[in-house]
Amino acid sequence: MNNCSITVYEDRQDVNSTLDTGVILESFSNSLDVSDDTKYCYTASVKYFLNWLVENNIERVNRQVVLDYKQYLKETYTSASTINQYLSGVKALFKYLESLSIPNVMSTIKSVKQSRNHKKLPLTKQQALFIQNNLSRDDLQAKRDYAIYQLSLRNGLREVELERANIEDIDTIDNEHILYIQGKFQTEKNTFIVLCSTVMSAINDYLVARGAYKVSDPLFIGLASNKYGTRLTTRSIRRILTKMLVDNNCKNKRVTPHSLRHTAITSLTKASGNDLLQAQTFARHSDVNTTKIYIHEDQRITNAPEKVLEQYFNDDSLGDK
Repeated sequence: MNNCSITVYEDRQDVNSTLDTGVILESFSNSLDVSDDTKYCYTASVKYFLNWLVENNIERVNRQVVLDYKQYLKETYTSASTINQYLSGVKALFKYLESLSIPNVMSTIKSVKQSRNHKKLPLTKQQALFIQNNLSRDDLQAKRDYAIYQLSLRNGLREVELERANIEDIDTIDNEHILYIQGKFQTEKNTFIVLCSTVMSAINDYLVARGAYKVSDPLFIGLASNKYGTRLTTRSIRRILTKMLVDNNCKNKRVTPHSLRHTAITSLTKASGNDLLQAQTFARHSDVNTTKIYIHEDQRITNAPEKVLEQYFNDDSLGDK
């Protein structure tokens, strides 16, 4: 990022401050009391904003400039979540600047409204089992990937939860195998999932083939000669799952690796008769309204009002009722 000087000012007040972007970015980053991942995202989004100022020769920043930046993001990106991610870091920056008595020109800027409906589709039961039955288990890599698939499909684990898992996180409670996990936005492994026989068998098969290991080792590791034993990254896990979808003709713009988690939760709601509490527990959602979306979307297909209307128009016995 190219360093420059910008002046922040408030239209309604005779208050402004000239800042060195390099200095302020460093002090802002050091002030953040958040996880490393969040700090990285905030810092990256602030750099993006500052580079936009430089590219457009903007040296004075007020509310209108920020609105122009928001409009630029809306014209550049179609995803509301992506736009809000870029805005969130800038909001955090100006909140920090406000503590230094610098006008917070982001205080009244609203995030872009996001639809609560899912942008990704789940697999059907037939598709999920078709992929499972087509997966090889002939060598160490195949056994590892098969275990990753089962944890994604049958436990709904996110990529980051798969990445963070260690062998020592596997334990037993009341003769049931469990895996302690560190969920999204969590700083410790404060919850667990139950590993049923299919998943546990896949993990054991993989670990036996892997051979010698320490219990503190990552559960899923790279197997290439130059990366053997290193923790498998979320990017690598995503690549593995994407290849499974592609190889089985299931991949499209609305079916991605995250669709496996979606499949797990949606399938549970079907199997449990829409037991909301059970689905929330399984999905580890802090807000039950997030879980309700899965049930609503499933019911939107299963009990579609269009089907009722179709029957009405096609059934002569209903008359004009």
